[in-house]
Formats: sequence, structure tokens, C-alpha cells
Amino acid sequence: MARLVVLGLFAMVVAIISTSRPAVAVGSIPCSLVNSKLLTCVPYIANKTDKPTSVCCEGVQEISNLAKSNADLIAVCSCIKADLPNLGHTTPARIAGLPKKCGIKKAFPPVDSNYDCNKLMVFGLFALILVAIISTSMPAVVVGNHVACSLIKSQMRICMPYINGRADKPDSRCCEGIQKICSFSNSKGGQTRVCVCIKSDLPSLGYTIPARIADIPKRCGVNRYFPPVSPYYNCFK
Repeated sequence: MARLVVLGLFAMVVAIISTSRPAVAVGSIPCSLVNSKLLTCVPYIANKTDKPTSVCCEGVQEISNLAKSNADLIAVCSCIKADLPNLGHTTPARIAGLPKKCGIKKAFPPVDSNYDCNKLMVFGLFALILVAIISTSMPAVVVGNHVACSLIKSQMRICMPYINGRADKPDSRCCEGIQKICSFSNSKGGQTRVCVCIKSDLPSLGYTIPARIADIPKRCGVNRYFPPVSPYYNCFK
């Protein structure tokens, strides 16, 4: 029954979009940022290397963090498409696979000179409908094998008295959160995600001790390693 509802709603979205004006890429992400970050990824998207560099991945993460809305995704797609003549030979599948290769749970479209970025509107609306239906029966803290950043950040803030040196050991609430994060981040991509989320939240946390971040799982009796995250730590190494 749920499947029929989803298919029916998807058909409605397609019908609405097909009878309206094409979407215009009006996202808030400037093309100068997208193009400069993508330029560092050219060796990978041009099939010259087997994997993207850490500098490339940091740029992809930055774009991914900024692309919060469907309009932003369309804007990113349009920026990439407009810059293709300056990038030389590129492989659309490698552009699409960049986030996954960097351990980021977000997809880029397989952009080439003929790709229609506005069709992302249809898939974006369908995804919102699907998520709304699924979310009534599933927890929202995990996406695929990746822990949501909101969960990681909220749990790490509970651990702040230990992380910033005010407490000698993490308390039980902190350890419960660490156990929860570790139980979901059991893949390389999940561990990278945890690192990136912690790193992005450091400005909000204030003073932190990297060695204590790395030490939290052990102090909580969890057989898992956190990296000693600092503003300069490379989560993709």
C-alpha cells in the first residue's frame, strides 16, 4: 500500500513539474566557490588518478555542507556544467561519484554538456515525499551507514566537560552517546563522517583537547578509535 502511495505521489510531482516552467538555478552557492573546489578534483574526474586527493575531498565536503536545498543542488549542477569547457576531458560518472569516494553521503549529478540540471527538481521533490513517508516508521538519526551530523554534534556537546579538561572522566550520559555513535559508524565512510562532523562543530565547542576527543571511546569502554580532531586535522587520510 505504501508503495502505491509513493508511486502515486511521484506521478503527481512529475505531472506538476512537466506543466510548469523549468526551474531556474537560484541557489545561494556562488559558482566561483564550486568551480575553484572542483578544479582541485580534475585529476580524479579526468581519470588520471584512482582516488580524489584530501584537498579535493575537503572542497567537496564544503560544497556538500552548503548545498542544503534542492535549489542549491541545481545551482551546483549548473555551475559544474558551465565550467566543463575549462576543465577539459571529464567523466560524468566520476563527477557523480566524488562525494561517495570522499566518504560523504550525498550525490552529485553525472554532469555533461547535455545534462539538464533542472530535472533535479523532480527527484528532489520525490525524495522529500519518500523521506516523509519513511520517517514515520524509522529513526531519523541514521542515513544509510552514516550517522547524522546532528546526532554526533549533540552527543559530543554532552561530553564537553571531559573534552575541554574540566572533568577527569566522561560521565554516563556522554558514554551512552559515544556508544550510540560507534555502533553506527562501523565503516571507513562512517568513521570519516564522524571526524568531519566533529571538525565542523569545533568553532561552536570552544576550547577542546584533541587527545581527549581521541580518548573518549576508550574511556567509555568502547572498542573504537576516534581521531584527535583539531581545526587542522585531515579527516580523509
